Amino acid sequence: MPFAGIYIVEKSFLKRLQAGRIESIVLPLVEMIKENPRSVGGVVIDDGCWDDVGSLDEYNRLVEEGIG
Repeated sequence: MPFAGIYIVEKSFLKRLQAGRIESIVLPLVEMIKENPRSVGGVVIDDGCWDDVGSLDEYNRLVEEGIG
């Protein structure tokens, strides 16, 4: 199952992360759900076309194709 990795969070969520460190947000989200099951929501959007722009090379490829 593909995942676009798009998040919208409140600024207070950032306090759960360590500045300057690359980390998954899964564990902080799980902790939030344990604290308050209604604190995290989500939506599935299957419409449209999604591309992974995780690197400069991929971004440049999409720009060359007129997609980016």
